[in-house]
Amino acid sequence: MLSCGDIATNPGPKGTKSSPKYPCGECQKAVRNNQDAILCINCNKWSHAKCLQMSRSIFQYYLERPDIEWCCPTCALPPLNDSFFVEDSEGETLSSIMEINPPETDQERLVQDNAAEMLLSKDEETIADNAQLELSRRYHGKDRLIAHLNINSIQNKFEELRSTIKTIRAHIMFVSETQIDASYPNAQFSIPGYSLYRNDRKKGGGGIMALISTSLSKKRLKLDKVFSA
Repeated sequence: MLSCGDIATNPGPKGTKSSPKYPCGECQKAVRNNQDAILCINCNKWSHAKCLQMSRSIFQYYLERPDIEWCCPTCALPPLNDSFFVEDSEGETLSSIMEINPPETDQERLVQDNAAEMLLSKDEETIADNAQLELSRRYHGKDRLIAHLNINSIQNKFEELRSTIKTIRAHIMFVSETQIDASYPNAQFSIPGYSLYRNDRKKGGGGIMALISTSLSKKRLKLDKVFSA
C-alpha cells in the first residue's frame, strides 16, 4: 500500500476514469450515499444540496416529506424564445440588461436563508412552492419576474416585503391593499435598486404600490380623466 509521497516502480499507463453512476446535475461529480443530495422528479438526476446552495432548513423540509416532489433549477425554467437572448446594438444581451445583482456576501445569503426559514412556518403546499421559487431564482435571477402581493397593510410588514423581493429577485413587485396615505413618505418604503410608484386611497383601505427594478426602462403614464377611478 502506497503512502503519501511514495512512487510506484511500474505505474503503467493511467487508466481512464469511468463516469460516475450518479453525477451531480450541477458539478457533475459523483453523488455518494454519505452526501446530502436531492433527486429531480423531471430529469431524474441527483444534485448535491451544497452545489444548489440549499439551506439546511429547506433540505430538511424535503427530507421529512418524501411525498413532495422537487424539480431542479434547469427543469423549473419556463420555455424561452431564442429572441430573448438576441444581442442589442452594443453587444449586450437583453438578459444582462434585466439582471439584478446576485448575492455576493455571506450577509446577503443569510438574509435569503432567513427568509426561507420564515416560510417553513406557513402552509406546507405554499412552503414547497416558495422554496422551489427561491431555489430557481438563485440560479436564474436574469429571467424577468413580475410578482403581486396583497399585503393587507404595509406599515408593519415592509421589512418582510423587502426580504421577499430580495429573495426571489423580482424585477417588478405590485403590492395591493397598502392602506397608507400621503402622511407616509416615500423614503419609508424605498428599496435600493428599485423605483417606487404608489397610488394611495384618500380614506382607509385600498392603495397600490409598484416597486420596479432600476435596471428596467419605465415611465409613469397619466391616464385621461375618463379612465381615472
